[in-house]
Amino acid sequence: MFGVNNLQYKMNPSLTVTEESRQENHVELKVNIVENANQLFCTDNISSINSAVSIHIRVLYTKRNNTTAQTVSFGSTIPQQSCVTQMYVLFKFSKKSVTDHSVYSIICTSVELKLADKEFFTDNDTFYLVNEVNSTTFTFNIALTAKVVNKGNPFKALYDDNELVDFKLVGENGSIVKVHGAVLAAQSPTVMKMVKDKTITAGLLECNDMQEEILQHFKEYLYLSVLPKDNLNQLLLLAMKFEMKDLEQKCIENIMNNLTPSNTYSWIEFAQKNNIFNLFFGILDYIQAGKIKVSDIKKSLKAM
Repeated sequence: MFGVNNLQYKMNPSLTVTEESRQENHVELKVNIVENANQLFCTDNISSINSAVSIHIRVLYTKRNNTTAQTVSFGSTIPQQSCVTQMYVLFKFSKKSVTDHSVYSIICTSVELKLADKEFFTDNDTFYLVNEVNSTTFTFNIALTAKVVNKGNPFKALYDDNELVDFKLVGENGSIVKVHGAVLAAQSPTVMKMVKDKTITAGLLECNDMQEEILQHFKEYLYLSVLPKDNLNQLLLLAMKFEMKDLEQKCIENIMNNLTPSNTYSWIEFAQKNNIFNLFFGILDYIQAGKIKVSDIKKSLKAM
């Protein structure tokens, strides 16, 4: 998943989380990870930060076979096999209630994980890789503080309204998704300018190459601040069309957090074709950091 060659899933992590201290929106945890033959190669723990938010800790163990050349008599060499253990520590932050539409910020500090007031959010269902360790055991302390940064989208109450809608997003095959012009203009500089210049005819906004499903996802973001798990490429193009920088950035973050060797090449092509430089260079940085290896991308392309 993270671009490691020759993996053997034989190491078995045991994860123990101890609560060291707790206040209203703050908790300090001690996490101990050791090898355990009774566990699978992946193990999880979910701990409460406060009444609304939990941290989901996931640990992956891998073994990687390395081949090196060792010189023997008369200058000849023979291959030597060695095994390197790699541990991956991942975090995901989740809201406890499915009816909670607030967005929470979680500030994380851990000396062992090299996190200094690192900020995460609860607005997507994504695991973040926070550390890689060349060991079978690892212990770290972490302090977590949660706070509300968005009490839900202020336009949420208008999502189901069909009486006051005055704009129509016209998509592929004439499909239509209705929205409030004021809601869209408040989030899109492009639409705001069109409204001021009175260049919108009958409230129609042409999105001819977009399927109705994509336009519906776009509406959900406008009113509910939620993103779909799929079709982020088309939603990203809509964000660029309407100059919605927040939506654009969130789409790119979600794409980056779900990169795999099998989809990296297609995302590079997409970024180049549409001149999405933040995505393109973000992927290159990801590869340069070794999170996705070129050799794994080649293997996935050959397997297609």
